[in-house]
Amino acid sequence: MGFLSGIFGKKSSRTTLRWEDIADKPFLELLQFVKKEFSKSPTGDASSLITFQRRLFEIAFWDNHVPDGHRAKAAELAENLTSDIEKALSTDGLEVYRTAVS
Repeated sequence: MGFLSGIFGKKSSRTTLRWEDIADKPFLELLQFVKKEFSKSPTGDASSLITFQRRLFEIAFWDNHVPDGHRAKAAELAENLTSDIEKALSTDGLEVYRTAVS
């Protein structure tokens, strides 16, 4: 809880994606779901980004019966998200993140 929200008693509006909510969603439904969730609250936590990234990689490389265009876009989004996450992390955090992802 932030300083001002602590004073005024408001909870931080942060979106947290749960794996259970997106595990079976196909690519287009996943994008719509994530867009809807983050439009409610534009700030998400790191675990939400990693959850989203994990689902994108699954679609790109492991899901069956995924159209090639969806697979390619999922891979592209996952790579871009990976790059953004790595840029935002400190050196120590980056090592932990890369170990977890690998």
